[in-house]
Amino acid sequence: MAVTADEFRRFMAQWPSGVAVVTTANRGVPAGCTVNAVMSLSAAPPLLVVSLSETSRTLPAIRESGRFGVSLLSRDQRDLCERFAHRPPHERFGDDLAVETRHAIPILAHACAAAVCRAVDYLSYADHTLIVGAPLWQSAHRERSPLVLQARAYHDLASTRSPAICDRPR
Repeated sequence: MAVTADEFRRFMAQWPSGVAVVTTANRGVPAGCTVNAVMSLSAAPPLLVVSLSETSRTLPAIRESGRFGVSLLSRDQRDLCERFAHRPPHERFGDDLAVETRHAIPILAHACAAAVCRAVDYLSYADHTLIVGAPLWQSAHRERSPLVLQARAYHDLASTRSPAICDRPR
């Protein structure tokens, strides 16, 4: 017997993940959405993957522009997570939104880390498309704690005591 979609969502909700906003601009019109499916694909060459729903209005804008931004949200940016997940697309960008533009792509200011990527491949699976991106620009701020989602709740990594350091194998 197969697992139902609701059972699968409950399972995946237990996996802590960072929260990101994927952005683009097509013909000067910005688009963006909240995602939690971002991963490193390769370090040599640097490649990352984001997953967007086939119904996302951001996906066709990325296909048209060929570039996208990924802003890994900081713990104090919950409002941006909600804004890009629940507001109508035409209300997500506005004068009150702090953005920086890199390679003609809007990036959210004050994020933990951000990158602008050239889309190098699109892989469709079920109801989502995986977009492989090659970073053109990036910025990381180790002093900013990431926004983490687990069990449908936000968590603050900065409140943990003495985190263990994960040394990279040599």
